[in-house]
Amino acid sequence: MSSIGTGYDLSASQFSPDGKVFQVEYAQKAVENSGTAVGIRGKNGVVFGVEKLIQSKLYEKEANKRIFHIDEHIGMAVAGLLADARQIADIAKQEASNYRSNYGNPIPCKVLADRVAMYMHAYTLYSFVRPFGCSVLLSGVDNNIPQLFTIEPSGICYGYHGCSVGKAKQAAKTEVEKVKMKDMTMRDIVKEVAKIIHIVHDELKDKAFDLEMSWIGEDTEGRHEMVPQDILEEAIKYAKVCMFMCVYSSCLCVPVCLCVNISIVLCVCVCEPSIPHLIQHYVSSVNECVVYLLGVFSQLRCVYIHSFLHS
Repeated sequence: MSSIGTGYDLSASQFSPDGKVFQVEYAQKAVENSGTAVGIRGKNGVVFGVEKLIQSKLYEKEANKRIFHIDEHIGMAVAGLLADARQIADIAKQEASNYRSNYGNPIPCKVLADRVAMYMHAYTLYSFVRPFGCSVLLSGVDNNIPQLFTIEPSGICYGYHGCSVGKAKQAAKTEVEKVKMKDMTMRDIVKEVAKIIHIVHDELKDKAFDLEMSWIGEDTEGRHEMVPQDILEEAIKYAKVCMFMCVYSSCLCVPVCLCVNISIVLCVCVCEPSIPHLIQHYVSSVNECVVYLLGVFSQLRCVYIHSFLHS
């Protein structure tokens, strides 16, 4: 806490001289200490991916899930304090149930997002309560149109094509911005979300994690469901290959060539004969992605790569 915040961070109802509400900022810090959650909206659906950090190897695999089913057509992914997130999920379920009882129709995702946002904002106005230490991603389908919203601890609510919250929010946002999501199907987005989660995960600093994924859209007939295990495993394999490519291309400072169905690669070094061992290549076992990495140093004058494609 900075000196300017002394005495002004004891209550969520008090502003500091520079116009900040420190309790809300501290709640945001709680979100940043959590695993990353990513949501991407494609042309026919929305996909969630959550980095669920494994606090203990003794936990069951399905314990402490961070993706919730709110209604048949609405799902929620969270980052931050899990206990707070469960409270928000319960409130969202109550709102969805009450709307259906009163109007006889499922609640629109935008309406639910606004109501949850107002509820979270109310906890930033009084000195006897504290802000919720979680951020929420809401996805749904309204009139066959996929929707994606993010709600922050302050109660701010925005609609997005792609968003991220949690520890690696900025890194994930950079990766999301590279995705051409408007032209992608749900299955394509599943692979991209898995790749982003694996890329932003810090193997050295962070604990091991389980990848939770859900989707809603055309492939699920408008219902929010967890991604099937076979599709999830395929996406994880794709993500690990892409992560390998990123790591080795940056470490070796080498050109990277992506090809499909290449069966033979012949690398010929036309230079000093003492350094041919510097050339390295890696061929992925995944049929869709073959990665060739060539180590080039100052002594290496020229490298010729001959690829033979099979029909």
